[in-house]
Amino acid sequence: MTVQSDCKNAADTLQAAITAFKGTIQTGTNTTTDTYILQQVKENLLNPNNGDFAYSSKLQPLKPGSAYPLYMGSWTAGNNVYVDIQWTATGEGAQYVTKIEDSSASGNGDLGHYELNGISNLVTRGALIGGTPAKPTPVTFTATVKNAQTNNVIGTLDYPATIGTPISATLPSGAPQFTAVSDSTSTTGATKFTGVVPITLNGAGAIKSVSDGCVTMANSNTASDAGAVSFSTITVDKVEKSATGLNVTVSVTTGAIGGVWSENSPVPASSDGKLPNISIDMSKFELKTKEEGNPDWYLPSSASNLGDMTVDVLTPAFTGVEHADDSTTGKQTFTIQTQNMPENAKVEVALAKTSVGAGSVENDSATIKATATRGSDGKYSVTFDKNDFEANAEYYIWLRYGSSGSNWAYEKVDHRPTYTFGNTTSGGESSGPGTEGGSESGGGNTTEGSQAGA
Repeated sequence: MTVQSDCKNAADTLQAAITAFKGTIQTGTNTTTDTYILQQVKENLLNPNNGDFAYSSKLQPLKPGSAYPLYMGSWTAGNNVYVDIQWTATGEGAQYVTKIEDSSASGNGDLGHYELNGISNLVTRGALIGGTPAKPTPVTFTATVKNAQTNNVIGTLDYPATIGTPISATLPSGAPQFTAVSDSTSTTGATKFTGVVPITLNGAGAIKSVSDGCVTMANSNTASDAGAVSFSTITVDKVEKSATGLNVTVSVTTGAIGGVWSENSPVPASSDGKLPNISIDMSKFELKTKEEGNPDWYLPSSASNLGDMTVDVLTPAFTGVEHADDSTTGKQTFTIQTQNMPENAKVEVALAKTSVGAGSVENDSATIKATATRGSDGKYSVTFDKNDFEANAEYYIWLRYGSSGSNWAYEKVDHRPTYTFGNTTSGGESSGPGTEGGSESGGGNTTEGSQAGA
């Protein structure tokens, strides 16, 4: 009896366990079953790591003009329940999702392509990305999972993605200013200029480094209006990354400008020529990784041609001469007014007899020459002793900057000022204001070269 009783108790216990286990098995369309099916869809069908989907990390950011796959159609879950998947896009980026469709079923042809690892992939079912946002924008793709037999909604699954923005470049709205280069090759008729072209990059913060040669400019002659300066050669010297984009240092050489000496002109002679065909090779930028803070900007596949740009060439100019005669010491001080003169420019002053032509100033033994000193106000001054000059002879003033041997400029006016000096050796005195002719300089243009006098 004891053995039989023990067996019965064991059988009852086993039956109770079987009954309890059966109670954990759910059938029908209750919440527990829906949760199970939804989990199966999430892990096995729509898992972003199991294929190329619009929300897969390897396809981020999504690029305008491309199409990306989304699973569409029926699928059998593990418990033999058939499900259908339908998609919608929500969030700020939804406005850039042109359409979500199965183009093979609608008869509209291919939906588009996406590129991965340099390979173009055809898409027939998925999402087409349309317009370009001003900055990377989030979008959520929501899968609605339905029971294909009952059409009841089993649940929804959300998948975040980002619609990216290509890094783009724009030129400054104002004309960059190019100033004269003062070196061993510069001359009074300046033809070498340099300036910085600031290029704004939309998405500059995502760039980690910039390679040499990423910015180029066409090196060709550019015609200008009559009387303006034309560009002869253009070179990019340096490209530096800035907070907002790039600072591009450019050197240009121009056609002949000639000296400018017009104290009545408040603005420098400038060029309305253009720097042609400024291009950026986007492939020579290195993007930050997402770990370094790249907010889903990307580099476009082709170079960006920014077209032409007007620049201002600030030509150095002599704008006037002031003469001061110290009757006590006999010192003759000339103050030279300038504009746009490079700070390190070497400005030279020569006083030659009026009979000496422009081509002879350099080698005339009687010509008095000296290098002027730049003051804090940008003016240049030089002082001579009146005993250095031939008594009562008439002198013209000549000016130049840059390298030795460059052309001397003079003030081309109807009545070019002359200067006469007395000296203690000959017993004379320097001429007074009004007879000396150099107390003021008239307006006009500087001319270089062949003309010799007034």
